[in-house]
Amino acid sequence: MLVTLDNLESLLSALEQSDSLEGMQRVIEALRAYYGVAHLVYHWVDSRGDQYGCGTYSDAWRQKYLDETYLRIDPVVQGCYQRFHPVDWKRLDWSSKAAREFAKVAAEYGVGNQGFSIPIRGPNGQFALFTVNDTCDDRTWAGFTQSNRRDLILIAHYFNEKALEFEPARQPGQQQPLSPRLYRECAFQIGRIKHDPCSCARNEPWPDCGLAKGIQSRGNAGNIVHSVRILLTNR
Repeated sequence: MLVTLDNLESLLSALEQSDSLEGMQRVIEALRAYYGVAHLVYHWVDSRGDQYGCGTYSDAWRQKYLDETYLRIDPVVQGCYQRFHPVDWKRLDWSSKAAREFAKVAAEYGVGNQGFSIPIRGPNGQFALFTVNDTCDDRTWAGFTQSNRRDLILIAHYFNEKALEFEPARQPGQQQPLSPRLYRECAFQIGRIKHDPCSCARNEPWPDCGLAKGIQSRGNAGNIVHSVRILLTNR
């Protein structure tokens, strides 16, 4: 069934109603059309190195990525694993020979020259990325990411929360309460958008700022998605 979108709320509603990875795939394809970009990808990497997700990269590129074990050298995965905030691909380290060759091959398989990836961390050390990819000049891309940064972060967390529902270790629909670590992560990511001073305090036990206190006061929201959404919309 084709998912059609006329606004962001339609997307989030369709994603919330998805009950499978196939449903997530339909939503991400509709989201790509909504934003008019080349690719959107949700990519989960677990502690064993297993990968799954959904996205619009070609089947040929996904298979090539797995066959060549590009996870080991992918500058996006490696760079974002060390970061807590969204990052433009141009700020990552592409200087090594392996990274340059990887970029060349990726382009041959239809991956665009611009990327914006959002690292997401969940329970039990879970790590995932939500990536927007396109081909355009730097000025156009900077305008796109600046205009859509807030909504993309929100969407990224929605995708991750939905993916966690399909994790075998959890029951469908089970919510993961916000731990102190996830509170700090939530405050840090939102602080980056709102330019709040507590964005520098993610290593503190409880950042002493309005954002962190706001997240704490919304603990009954049940999970990080709801807290992110509430705090991003109350700007």
